[in-house]
Amino acid sequence: MRAKLCGLQSIPQVVADMTLEEKLDMVGCYRACHTRPIPDMDVPAIYLMDGATGLNGSHVVLDYLTDPCRADDPRTAYATPEMIALNRVDLKQAAETYKNDALMSGLVQQAEKYRPGGRQHISFPSGINIGAAFDPVGAEKIGRAVGQELRDAGVDVCFGPNVDIARDPLGGRNYEMYGEDPELVAQTAAAFVRGMQSAGISACAKHFLANNQETNRNTTCSYLSKRAMMELYTRGFAAAIEEGHVRCIMSAYNAVNGEFTSYSKKLLTDLLRGELHFDGAIVSDWGAAGQDKAGTLAAGMDLIQPGPNDMAACKQAVIEGILPEETLDDRVTHILQLIVEIKENQRRMAAEYDADAILKTACETIENGAVLLKNENDTLPLAEDARTVFWGARSCDTLECGSGSTAVETDLHSNVLEEYRKIRGTTYFEEWADADTLVYTAAAPAGENVDRECMAVEEQDKSRMTGVLKQAKEKGLKTVVLLNISGPVEMGDWLPYADAILCIFIPGCMGGVAAARLLTGQAEPGGRLPVTFPLRYEDTPAYPNFPGEGNDAYYGEGVFVGYRSYTKRKVKVQYPFGYGLSYTQFSVELCEKELHWNLKEQDTLYVPVKVKNIGSRAGSQVVQLYCHEGKPHMLRPVRELVGYAKVSLNPAEETIVRVPVSKKALRCYDAVKDSWVQPIGAHTLYLALSAENILESAALTIEGKNPYPLSGESTVGEILENPAAKELVNQFTNGMFTSLPKETLDFMVYRKLNDILSVGMIQFIPDTVKLHAILQGLYEQLAEL
Repeated sequence: MRAKLCGLQSIPQVVADMTLEEKLDMVGCYRACHTRPIPDMDVPAIYLMDGATGLNGSHVVLDYLTDPCRADDPRTAYATPEMIALNRVDLKQAAETYKNDALMSGLVQQAEKYRPGGRQHISFPSGINIGAAFDPVGAEKIGRAVGQELRDAGVDVCFGPNVDIARDPLGGRNYEMYGEDPELVAQTAAAFVRGMQSAGISACAKHFLANNQETNRNTTCSYLSKRAMMELYTRGFAAAIEEGHVRCIMSAYNAVNGEFTSYSKKLLTDLLRGELHFDGAIVSDWGAAGQDKAGTLAAGMDLIQPGPNDMAACKQAVIEGILPEETLDDRVTHILQLIVEIKENQRRMAAEYDADAILKTACETIENGAVLLKNENDTLPLAEDARTVFWGARSCDTLECGSGSTAVETDLHSNVLEEYRKIRGTTYFEEWADADTLVYTAAAPAGENVDRECMAVEEQDKSRMTGVLKQAKEKGLKTVVLLNISGPVEMGDWLPYADAILCIFIPGCMGGVAAARLLTGQAEPGGRLPVTFPLRYEDTPAYPNFPGEGNDAYYGEGVFVGYRSYTKRKVKVQYPFGYGLSYTQFSVELCEKELHWNLKEQDTLYVPVKVKNIGSRAGSQVVQLYCHEGKPHMLRPVRELVGYAKVSLNPAEETIVRVPVSKKALRCYDAVKDSWVQPIGAHTLYLALSAENILESAALTIEGKNPYPLSGESTVGEILENPAAKELVNQFTNGMFTSLPKETLDFMVYRKLNDILSVGMIQFIPDTVKLHAILQGLYEQLAEL
């Protein structure tokens, strides 16, 4: 009798008792979306599907079609629209329609498993909506809601969230991501993962690594420095691992610095498992690891997606010793660990599903991340007696999700026109009548497989929008633009004619409901921009390196992505990172103007900030802290986001919020040392309402171990900047720095101290052993300063 899977301790014996074919079926994924079950060993299958915005209906169909028992039916070659529609149509009616069609009848039964009671799937707010909230608590709440939705549908592993960095405004999948800043992405990712996994399923953070474009995504190679890689592009993964305890990570299609991620031991084993300490399961993006299965397993891959995979060549590699079976056993172990952890959590955590509560959470998330960009003369919220006309096709047809992985097949929708009418009654659509207020809804779609062509709204509104807004202003109407967009859009043509601009990004099925509530003042826009809105695309950091030349994408901007670049280059933008207005007003001020942080005693600095609602409505404010290192040892941004906090207050209410700043938010990666360094010394902490709206500053002194202790490798200039070091060297050299002319010292400032002293002092101390001992004594004392 073979061993049974009954906990983590049973895994070694289970692996030992498995046949080679069972192991290969496990790592090769038995069907498109689930692993191989082994009934006699009590090894259940787990289901792995997209995604973080809701269940992807294409996966439901493909998983059914890839069952080996249906391989002879030619209709299993691909999922047709008719098949995918079973994710939203009336299943009782479908069962009757296809009762004489074995394949389709079976697919109806499959759909019933994923739609308990025939319910409709929920399409959730996108990553950019969640990032725009600047609210880890809200991110955890929506993460749990998505987890509940997927668990109710039978999913065990969700392919998401997308924790990549929004590098360039034209990135096709930027709307899936949380933003352009690594600290925002890190905090949001960790919170979302915690929330999702608290519902009893596993999150799968993706795409590892430097996956920032859709153009040539299967063949492109991202060339970037180790510093940019560590400071920006691994930050979300590191937080998901350390703070979110994510159980699964997905590799990317692209190559990084010459090696495709799915076949790179350097990335999957050395970096992900080594430096980032990930001990969960690594899965490939769909089709990213199919060319050399033995190679990807050797590199560190655990599960090759999608299945079923022909593992004959891989089996031969094991037989011939090219792929050690011990390596295969290690990969199977990771998958079994994932299975055990999921199933144990599901036994411990009762499944919860309340559609109304989940939809409410989705709506609150949209509102919490909606960004009010402009509001002249308090145009919003609209007055109760406003006679409103809506314009633009998207007023009736909300752009709810992107294409590809984030697409959710459902009949559950909402649009702002219908929802506004439910609240306010009679409303016009594209007819002036006696309207005194116009709302123009415009969209900018995006999705998988293709990057955006430009920073423009849809073609149907590109020129029409400006004309309608201008005409409305000529008629004396108030004008509002509702942006239903995947990322930044150029506004120069129509911005002068808009009194107010409200952005809801890509909101999911509750977008219309939330938009109407925001316009009428039933809800407050609580978001801030998670990405910079530039004046024009030519100003962006990656221009003209995006999307690269052929299959080469050079990250020439390094760590200067988003606002880090605009502030460094002093380039004006339309709306800066972190920007957003409210329906009320706040006073925000630092409680202390001088701060001291001893890193040996405190991992996190809590900065007290007094916030008061001085307006007439309840609302929320996002307090942002940026930091500048006084004397950096490497090229650094002018300021970087190091902490933020969201606070909601009633009129006249006042509070002191303690904004957390972690050590990791301040550290940087030194490529020369090939390690993280924690800067100490003088810093400036900025209290801000955006990357550009700095309210005030405080002196911050950081005490801790000096990552750059003075030594013989220090420059003469570094010694001269430190009075104690200068005096110490003078004592050892009979006043060298005092006796030498200024012109000579100026010439020497960039030379290493040891180079100067070893040459200069050999004339007086010809015994090299003695000289070496003297200099070592000097350097030891310098290191203690």
